[in-house]
This record gives sequence, structure tokens and C-alpha cells, in this order.
Amino acid sequence: MPSNGANLKQWARERLIGVENVTMPSFTSGLTELDEEGIRWDVRQAKAHGFSATMCACETGLTLEENKRFVELVCDEAGDDLLVSLTLLLDSFEQIFVLAAHADRCGASHALIGYPPNWRPAAPSDIYDATREICEASGLGIVLYATDKFDFARFHPSQVPFEVYDRMVELDNVVGFKIGFVDPAMTFEAFRRYSDHIQVNIGTPWLVGMFPMLRKRYHVQWFGGGAWEFWQSPDKPYLVDYYNQVMAGDIESAMKTYWRFAPATQMVMRESIGRGGDIGMYNWPMGKYISWTVGGNGGLTRQPAMRLTPMQMQGRKMALRAIGIDPPADDGEFFLGRAEVARRSASATAV
Repeated sequence: MPSNGANLKQWARERLIGVENVTMPSFTSGLTELDEEGIRWDVRQAKAHGFSATMCACETGLTLEENKRFVELVCDEAGDDLLVSLTLLLDSFEQIFVLAAHADRCGASHALIGYPPNWRPAAPSDIYDATREICEASGLGIVLYATDKFDFARFHPSQVPFEVYDRMVELDNVVGFKIGFVDPAMTFEAFRRYSDHIQVNIGTPWLVGMFPMLRKRYHVQWFGGGAWEFWQSPDKPYLVDYYNQVMAGDIESAMKTYWRFAPATQMVMRESIGRGGDIGMYNWPMGKYISWTVGGNGGLTRQPAMRLTPMQMQGRKMALRAIGIDPPADDGEFFLGRAEVARRSASATAV
């Protein structure tokens, strides 16, 4: 990661390349403390999948001190093998500033911008001012976010007030733009306006099939933080293979790979539509389950959390079988987490 004052936009062109997954925190039994070995387990899995970066999901019921420790653990385990980012979706700007500065010291490279849930800007200029202050809090690269979570539709029907974003991309720390949902016109505007200035990424499954076209037209080189394990396992890294084939210009092979994992894509799209859209909170237990079915630590997350239903678990397994990956037969280990199961097994053996 370049030091403060280095050209972050140039760094992003050279380093924000590849597929970035999400690391969610793991907890000990009773959800009272971070399961540090479980967190390290998931970072090792990100490496095994062939991902180039991992994003710490910090809006998952952690205190500020726990978030600081969470980022420390991920950075330590990632070493030189993965870039580490984090979400700045916390309860106050003060917490955002503190966590951003701490992550910078720990070795994180970039962060997905967020704003406190009780912050309601009166004008687009307020968005610029808040973003500038977040940029000034650390030397991290800042990734802007096209999302419906911030209630910016009051300023532009696309949810992205482009006139103020035009100013924000010029800030020294702003290195990327995550497309987190798809409206075709918004997507076109984002790529057309910003791909020559910063790294506009594929941040939603809805854009995966368009990667060859976006690569050719807008030089896209980065899949932003997401649950990309949905489409692969370490032994069958379909999505990473697809990414590498597109980047190499081997479109024939890339499209064969895409159609190999497309049945799972169709299932996740139906699930998304059936949910009625984003209700403002991710299903963290489902994200942990997706990862666990292909080797991740697993385990439940703290409240607030959505319920993981048997139908959802069966749907995930069906998606894996549809693309030739055998899921675990028994879900019991998921609810404890692999690290906890290993500890109990070691304890029983010692006795």
C-alpha cells in the first residue's frame, strides 16, 4: 500500500485487479467474543479460492474495538498474499474516522465508503463534504458505492447524484466505484463518467455475464467485494477461471466457463427477486453458509440477523450440485463453525 501522499489512483490501476471476496466475522460459542481462529480460517480460504483481496464486513454487530481487532486479524493473516479492505458502515462519523485510521496502520489498502444510518444530508454538497472528511481520516484508498442504502434517490432517481460524484472522484483518495445494484442507465452512466478516472468494478452478480463486454469497452479489471464463493470452490474455481480467461482475451474459453456456472447464477437471481429486493440489511448467516459449503469456517452471527431457513440451505446445495460441486451432507458443523469443531475435537482427544 502506498504511503500518504503517493498517487493512490495510479496504485489502484496497478493493484485493484482480480476478485475480492468478503470476510465476515466468526464468533465463539454464545456469540460473546470474536473467534480469532475462525476469522483466520476464512482468510486462508480466500487465498485457496484464488481471490486477490478480501473485504472485512464491519457492519455485522461488532463494537468499535472488536472491529479494530477484526481488521487486525485479517490483515495479519492476509500478509502479502491478499489486499485487505473494509466497509465503513458504522454508527457515527467519529467511529468511521477512527476505524479508517486504524485499518490504515494495520496494513489495509482500501475501504468501501459508508455513512451513518442516522445521517440525512440536506443537499448533495453535504455528501461531498462528508466524503472528503472520510478521505482525510486516513491514507486508505476510498471506494465510492452505488447503492440504494443511503437514500440518495432524493437527489437523483438513479440513487447516484452524479453531479456531486463528479467532484468526489477527483479527491486524491478516491480510487474506485462499486456497482452494488443494477439499473442499466445508472450502470452506463457510472462506467461512462468514471472508468477513465478510477476503477469502476463489478460489484453485483447482475453484471458478471457482462464482464467480457465491460472489459473490452471500459477496461474493467476488478470484481469488488462480494460473496463470490457462490460460484466456485477452491478445487473448482469457476469464477476466478472466468475472470482470468476474460483478462487474457480468451473469450471462447471464458464463455464456456460462464455457461458452466450459469445455473447457479440463475438460482441466485431468482432468490434475489423473490426476496423483494434489498431491505437494508444483508443476510449474514446466509453469507456464512455460502462460504461454509465450500470450506469456510461458518458459524452464526450476532443480532440483528436474518433467520437461515432449511429451504435456503437446500437451495444453496442445489446451486452447488447444478455446477458440479458436492456440498457437505450434514449441516451440523456449520452452526458451530469449523474452528470450534476442531477445538472440541482436540479437547476430546486430549482427554
